[in-house]
Amino acid sequence: MQIQKYERKRKKRDGEKVYDHWLRVAEQRPHSPHLSEDQFWDYFFGPDDLHWILIADDKIKGLLHLESSSDLNFLDFWVLEEDLEEKTIRRLTGRSLSYLDEGQKIFTRSIPGIRWYYDRLEEWNFRSVEPISPVLWKKYNSEKDDTDHNEGSNLSEMEPIHKIEPEQSSQIRRLAQLIAEVGDLKSDDDSLSEMGKGLKYDMADRNVSYWVLGKDEYLAYVGHETREQISGEQETQIEEVGVHPDHRERGLGKLILQEVLKKIRKDEIEGIYVKTHSKNPAKFLYKSCGFETVEEITLLTPQRAKE
Repeated sequence: MQIQKYERKRKKRDGEKVYDHWLRVAEQRPHSPHLSEDQFWDYFFGPDDLHWILIADDKIKGLLHLESSSDLNFLDFWVLEEDLEEKTIRRLTGRSLSYLDEGQKIFTRSIPGIRWYYDRLEEWNFRSVEPISPVLWKKYNSEKDDTDHNEGSNLSEMEPIHKIEPEQSSQIRRLAQLIAEVGDLKSDDDSLSEMGKGLKYDMADRNVSYWVLGKDEYLAYVGHETREQISGEQETQIEEVGVHPDHRERGLGKLILQEVLKKIRKDEIEGIYVKTHSKNPAKFLYKSCGFETVEEITLLTPQRAKE
């Protein structure tokens, strides 16, 4: 068994094996997006990413992906469930941590096995970072939705919900203005123009949709992306829910989210997810609309164990 640092230039030699290994692991994970081989290489092999592969009997047994920034790193293991052995992960983890400074923060998933082998690394102690809270993946469950979908819409004629059309420049501009006000972002002409370009790109090339509440004035918005999963099923992720600061505490966030969920369900989407921090008050909104936690992503800080 040997571990090797993997660089993109090796793609021509054994890239197909690496992609095939990732594909097999992805099939065992919930809400894994379907990626073609080219998409896989573009997504996982950025200019600052580091990778290691574990080879045994000329077969790939593990792939480690370290996406690194100045102070935050996302560490992910792609190992088949049947190969989750302590010595396998010990070797992969030890090699990757040698590239990090002590105390740097690491995002990792709490899917079966991950935290288990972190706790068994004798040379490192991992602890959760506070006050930063875990990121929660929540899945929509219509049986947990306290909305009476048989009732008529609560939207008045003055507050309709409608889908943003990317070719409508005035709609894009008003959406950009709302997002800037919700996020307390720059709202000068140049900033709104750049944001508008990004919104148009997302809606044209990433299968992203935005819905807004309001006619003469946009009061709230929801953004979501629909994508094909490894299983072939379609999944929608709620990316953003925002309400104008002047119109909060009126129930508009729940109102627009409920309406968007009804529209998504009409398209017979198999899974609807949202990602939020466990200490984000919005989690109560998602719970009331029928979302249940299905996965937790924890932020950890590694420290060398005392000798």
